[in-house]
Amino acid sequence: MNSFFRSFFFSLIFFTLASCAVGPNYQTPEVSLPFFWWNKAPTTPSPDANKDLCWWETFKDPLLTQLIREAQISNLDIEKALSVIRQARANVASSKASFFPALTGSASDTRYKSSKSGSLSGSPGTNASLFSTGFDATWELDIFGGIQRANEAAEASLASSIEDSRSVLITMMAEVAQNYINLRFYQHQYKTLKDIVHLWEEYLRAQKDLYQAGLATDIAVSSVDTSLLQAQGLVTTADTNVKQCIHQLGILLGKEPWALYKRLENIGDIPSADTVYLSCLPSKIVFERPDIRKAERDLAAATASVGVSFANLFPSFLLTGTLGWQGMNTNQLFKSKSSFFTAQPTMSFPIFDFGKLRSKIDLSEALRDEAFITFKETVLNALQEVENALTNFANEDERRMHLKDAMISDEKAYELVDGRFSAGLEDQETALQAKITALQTKINYLDSLRSRSLDIVSLYKALGGGWDTAQSLKDTSAKE
Repeated sequence: MNSFFRSFFFSLIFFTLASCAVGPNYQTPEVSLPFFWWNKAPTTPSPDANKDLCWWETFKDPLLTQLIREAQISNLDIEKALSVIRQARANVASSKASFFPALTGSASDTRYKSSKSGSLSGSPGTNASLFSTGFDATWELDIFGGIQRANEAAEASLASSIEDSRSVLITMMAEVAQNYINLRFYQHQYKTLKDIVHLWEEYLRAQKDLYQAGLATDIAVSSVDTSLLQAQGLVTTADTNVKQCIHQLGILLGKEPWALYKRLENIGDIPSADTVYLSCLPSKIVFERPDIRKAERDLAAATASVGVSFANLFPSFLLTGTLGWQGMNTNQLFKSKSSFFTAQPTMSFPIFDFGKLRSKIDLSEALRDEAFITFKETVLNALQEVENALTNFANEDERRMHLKDAMISDEKAYELVDGRFSAGLEDQETALQAKITALQTKINYLDSLRSRSLDIVSLYKALGGGWDTAQSLKDTSAKE
């Protein structure tokens, strides 16, 4: 009876220590958020708030959608991100294998010859062979949860890699949309500036004719020539911007910089979304952002690493064994009389290390605390980005409407001035300035339309848009 209680007592102590080593399970940290966003953009609620949305389809531009789809397949940053996921997945598989015994096979053929003058046993000068084959097994028992925690850390690191890759994917899709929107604006700007150059060229010819007739001064001609050169410089800048956007889109699609010239040379409308979803959804949607999910998984990995460091304070148990056969020739192998085996349970435990293990625990706890602070900081930065995106979109939408009214007003003013010029009631310079003003106002309106569309892209990106691509990213990395 005393032996029973003694065994029960030591077993209780043993499993208590084991539970201490494993420690409490990881729990996702809670962050207090307002239910809705503070800033509200003038948007239309999504008919299905829980439905994953390909946000680029709200622009209703088939070419933009096609470019984004192609970039998802051929973008080099995405391929590199998938490679990182495969590395993390291999690390998880390696970590899980530590739960099971390791079995190693071996075979040997030992040939020897005894000395003729110094042999103490057997026949001097005898030649012989010893054949041996068998299996060696090693198994570390995870009594105190060190291997379990290491596996949890590896799985959390895998999830972090997936979220990091998803962040690359979302950023890439946003860059494709931004460059495409900029391209369409610069193409329209280039065309409008060419119209302004044409107006200045006509006016310069008229001024030169007046100068030849003695009705204009050389100062007036020089002033018009300067205005023409300035306009031509703006055209050159717009042309440079057009080509740079095409080059960047080519790189984003994993192609040569000039590969998309034929597909994008024709001027298209600036993508614009009449309906914008998501900004009316609860603020908790921000937790779909890959950087927040990555920070949370990094925190989980850091927490599991604390358990790994803590388990090193306790004994480790290792079972090793060998099963094999030996014989003087191969015919004797795999017979019962030639078999042999060894079994060796081993326990090792730290006694005194000058505080090395405790220092590792302190380090892992400090890294865990840093990961928690990083998580909170990431959430706050995400909230700021969303609020800024909502504010920018709302203000730019209002500015766009004002510029649209101004553009219509300038067009009407030009029509009135042009009519008076045709009737001989206004001079050519007044009509020219009215037309140039109308064209410049049009450029400003198009620039506002461009900025509004870019703000929409920034809004979806800030909200972690492109959630439908997360699962496909996991599936693709698993197949490769």
